[in-house]
Amino acid sequence: MATVNPRRHSFLVLLFFVFVSGVPGCGYPEVSPKTYDVANALYAAANRQSIEHIDKAVAITDELLAAEEISEREAGWLRAIAEQAHNGDWDGAATEARALIADQVKPAP
Repeated sequence: MATVNPRRHSFLVLLFFVFVSGVPGCGYPEVSPKTYDVANALYAAANRQSIEHIDKAVAITDELLAAEEISEREAGWLRAIAEQAHNGDWDGAATEARALIADQVKPAP
């Protein structure tokens, strides 16, 4: 019968729970309401597979950034989602936009 290394077993159990429950603190931090709105537009555009609407969301992102209504960091996240769509990864773009949106919902105390 094979012996189990207790350290390795503990590590694998911990890894399993992290994978199943998600890593605390990961995901998107709180974003501005405008970023939230653009993420919703990107989600809808990705679901419709509409490059035209993706490009409109990028233009809005650029306008909001220029007006300093969103941060460079937020604009980067939105552009990365748009880039996924431009690369034909519609599901990935929709999933990422949905993750940004979902991470804004705070659990009830």
